[in-house]
Amino acid sequence: MSSKNQPVVGIATCHRLNDRHYFHVAGEKYISAVNNFSNCAGILVPAILQTSINESILDTLDGFLLTGSLSNVHPKRYNEEIIDSNLRLDETRDECVFSLIHSIIERKIPLLAICRGFQEMNIAFGGTLYQD
Repeated sequence: MSSKNQPVVGIATCHRLNDRHYFHVAGEKYISAVNNFSNCAGILVPAILQTSINESILDTLDGFLLTGSLSNVHPKRYNEEIIDSNLRLDETRDECVFSLIHSIIERKIPLLAICRGFQEMNIAFGGTLYQD
């Protein structure tokens, strides 16, 4: 754990287009749970694709939360084609999170995965998903 007063938990974000601008977002329920009920300081980790920046961010964290999301992991991540053309995807989050998961595990940073986050963990370690 870091020498800070409170443990710092990184919260994965989604990369979402809103009114012609991209935003990095996470559900309020995840932010609130970390900041109000865990005695931890939660910080949003932007879904960026620069490995050196992501590694620097991990250097500051005591834990990581892979959140749920309205989006889905792209089926190509588990060697399948898209079945539903309306499937909501976030390939930027895919790229970011999949580049982070193994580093988080290697560094022995505690990791909690919820919903989409658990699906990301499953796929990162060779699992697949059922598209419905």
